[in-house]
This record gives sequence, structure tokens and C-alpha cells, in this order.
Amino acid sequence: MLALGYLLNDYLYLGFKPNKVSFRSIWNIYDKTTKSHKLNPKILQTQNWAFRGLYWLSKDLFENKEEFTSTIEPKAQELAQIRNFIEHKSFKIIDFGQRGILDNGLTYAIERIEFEQKTLNLMKLVRASMIYLSLGINLEEKKKEITKPVLPIDFIELKDKAR
Repeated sequence: MLALGYLLNDYLYLGFKPNKVSFRSIWNIYDKTTKSHKLNPKILQTQNWAFRGLYWLSKDLFENKEEFTSTIEPKAQELAQIRNFIEHKSFKIIDFGQRGILDNGLTYAIERIEFEQKTLNLMKLVRASMIYLSLGINLEEKKKEITKPVLPIDFIELKDKAR
């Protein structure tokens, strides 16, 4: 999901430095006068409902920063913990036995069925984000004026033997 943050930061000219970009952080900016986070005005200006869908989808993800710890998804923190163990420590998928954090905090063990459920849930989030992203960019591209000549691309149908 981090790649979505980079893409949207670049596409919408949000102006975040690369080391400050995450899928959760691009939606908000810090207002020094009120000392709070508010929705990024560049995103508000787009009036793009698909991007607003992405905003709400980002709330399903947990990020270990004070302003992003609240999530809509109840198990988001556990998913973030699993990702951390996969990336930095040890991760086991088991059929039976003790589950949870093992080996002095170095291994995360999870039952296969639970892992499959979490994977499917995450795949649904990724699928929804891809749909919202493609719809959002499509809407933004339709708003742009065409100033240079554009050549049409004609697709020809190939018969099965020619493929």
C-alpha cells in the first residue's frame, strides 16, 4: 500500500517528501494554527469520490504513529504486527500447536486457517484500492484539457491461430 502513497503524492502534486509518504499520511496535513491534522486541501479540491473511497480505505490500515493508530478495521494492528514479523523477524504458519508470539518475541506463529482468512481480507482491501485508484485517476484524466494532438490507438482483433 505504500506504493499507492507514492503514486498519489506524485500524481496529485501533494508535495510530501519521499521519506514522509505513507498511505495513511498523504490524506492529512498538519495545521500549525489549530495544532491538529486536517484533510489535505489538494485532495478536497479534486471532488473525486474514488479518492475519498481510498481515504476511507486507508483508515482500515494501522500505522504506528500517534496520529494514525485509530483504525476502522478491528484487527488492523494485528495485521501490521504480522507484516513486521514477516519482514524483520520470524513467521510460522502452523496447523496445530501454540500460536502467538514465541521464542522470546522473535517468532509469530499463526494457524493456517486464520492466516488464510487474514490474507483474503487483505486481498479484498488491495483489490478495492486498485479499483478506487484506477477510477480516481480516470476521473482526473478526463478533467484535463487536451492541448496537443493525440493519435488514436486502434486495436485489431487477432484470430486464435495468430496469437
